[in-house]
Amino acid sequence: MKKFTQLMVLALLAACAVGACARKSGEAAGGQATQLSCGNKTYRVSAERVDAEVNEACDRVRKSAEALEAYRATVARFTCQESNGHVVLSLLAPRDEFDEYDRNCRQYLTAQDALHNHTIDIAAHQAASRDFTASNNQLARRHAEADKALFRQRDADQAALSRLIKNRGGSIEITN
Repeated sequence: MKKFTQLMVLALLAACAVGACARKSGEAAGGQATQLSCGNKTYRVSAERVDAEVNEACDRVRKSAEALEAYRATVARFTCQESNGHVVLSLLAPRDEFDEYDRNCRQYLTAQDALHNHTIDIAAHQAASRDFTASNNQLARRHAEADKALFRQRDADQAALSRLIKNRGGSIEITN
């Protein structure tokens, strides 16, 4: 029993020491801590250390997150299908690229119909198929690059704000 009591006292002393360290580091940060929500993160930082630079960085995070969200909201399903209902292509793409996808689809379907009606040979149909695939791949790459650029900008803005908060003695508290 005596050994158990000694262990409990040591554990209690250790807990008190950790609590004292935590209180000290919080006091050393200075002032009243506040929560600052920017983008998908909430930061804990001293209220007196939130200034125009922090607010501008937070605004950049908000704007880049909104730009990415707005771009992704334009994405919808595009489907290219033959008159008999056979789906040739179905993918998610920005609505502003639908005209180009539709043009590619119509050109391919024209070649497909011509092959079925025996008005073109297989080599011409294969060339039309390669052009169709190449055009759609180019559009898909353009969409991916635009999305990636917006995503990277949002992450860069968020990282810059996180560094700024950390340099001011703050920390990331909650991910929204």
